[in-house]
Amino acid sequence: MKFCGWVPRRRYHDRLRVEGAVEAVIGKNQKKSFIAKDLSVRGIGLVGNYSFKVGQTIKVIVERPFFQEAIEKDAKVVWSKELENNIWRAGLDFGLDNVLELN
Repeated sequence: MKFCGWVPRRRYHDRLRVEGAVEAVIGKNQKKSFIAKDLSVRGIGLVGNYSFKVGQTIKVIVERPFFQEAIEKDAKVVWSKELENNIWRAGLDFGLDNVLELN
């Protein structure tokens, strides 16, 4: 994953623009690959060929090179939008009690 700059502030937490592959575990251990587009202490923005359902909880796995070690975070889909035929973008929230440390 590479750092691409800051996203203009619309929320309380700053988001980093990123570009890199992440995995998500959906349902009963169904793994899917996505592209991370932005990342903050509270959430992540993903793009992929999966129709996210608002309110759905998934496990996000972010691996190197962005972090020293792979991290796994449970996240809730807070919004989802179809960009084009079967390509979706979604915003996921880690929650207040599950924030990501970006030191």
